[in-house]
Amino acid sequence: MKIGWKIWLLVAVVIVVAIAISSIVIYQGLKTASPIKEEKRETQSQNLPNIFSKPVTDNIDDAVETILSEISEEEKSFDEALKDADLVASDSQAISDFGQSYDEKEF
Repeated sequence: MKIGWKIWLLVAVVIVVAIAISSIVIYQGLKTASPIKEEKRETQSQNLPNIFSKPVTDNIDDAVETILSEISEEEKSFDEALKDADLVASDSQAISDFGQSYDEKEF
């Protein structure tokens, strides 16, 4: 039975050391992760478009004008997306035509 308490003492020491090491690692991780998260937040806020190009007022005309300008910007981006889709379709057609230009039986 003398060996039994020595084993339990060894197991307890290992558990205490493991808890101490894990708490140090977690503390260091939190300490170094905080500035990175703040930097990410700053860069994300810098990349966001400014949806309020004009200051917000109580005037209805300003609100309507802002909405119309946003709609025109959306239409421009939609037109660009359609142009990209047309380009992809023409590329696909060109690749398909190229595959049909080769005929094995001609040789």
